[in-house]
Amino acid sequence: MIVDALDEIPDQDSRERLLAALAARMSAPDTPVRFLVTTRPLSPGETARLAGPRVGFYELQPFDADALIRFAYRWFDQADSPAGKAAAREFLDQVDAAGLGNILEVPLLAALAAQVHAARRDQPLPGNRYELYEQYIEHLTDTQTPVSTATLDPLRQSPGGAQLADWVEAHRVEILERLATTYTTEETQLLDDAEGYLAEHAPVPARLPSSWKDLLAEWLALTGLLGRPAGCGSCTRPSPNTWLRQRPPEHSRTTSDPTNRPGTI
Repeated sequence: MIVDALDEIPDQDSRERLLAALAARMSAPDTPVRFLVTTRPLSPGETARLAGPRVGFYELQPFDADALIRFAYRWFDQADSPAGKAAAREFLDQVDAAGLGNILEVPLLAALAAQVHAARRDQPLPGNRYELYEQYIEHLTDTQTPVSTATLDPLRQSPGGAQLADWVEAHRVEILERLATTYTTEETQLLDDAEGYLAEHAPVPARLPSSWKDLLAEWLALTGLLGRPAGCGSCTRPSPNTWLRQRPPEHSRTTSDPTNRPGTI
């Protein structure tokens, strides 16, 4: 059983109740279940109650220079070919030229940079975390747009639906930035917030198809930035890409202040 992102339970009492329940299950001698619990750093001692003779604690280490080199060759040279080695060297040269070494100490950001570079080999890598996020979002948009656009085809068949579908596609980033703000500042369900935002800003027809909420949830999930948890129907949540968790709203960020860029994943 995987319990991911324990730190994202904001209420400490709720988090402690979950930790107590996990500790009881994990310490049971006859439990057939193996647990993997992940979290960012918590207050000292919070996870200590999980300690036991069969429990190991591990910390994800940042990439040093050697680890980044190994990562590059494993990413770009999986076939052990001259072309793959050249691609890995090109990526590392781009990282050096952009001054991204410190930023790519975070393994997930190294993976983002590799995807951005692979998709746009004719362009240099960006020189800061914010622009790296921007280019990664553009990459996701380029790859996901055809599929997500087709998802709204049933909406286009309804009266007035084509105009709404076109508006949603044209304002994709605007909608996602709104949801990023909601996720980081409120407890509102993201799908409900998206519906409310569209009702206020988009040309929503008087009658929508009965499948509208499910279509919207699927469209959001296909952006690559949101997911639909199993068994949750039309629910949405940030996907492991985590951009919505990290990217600040447009009105609250500046590109000149490095302390005001998205936090470490």
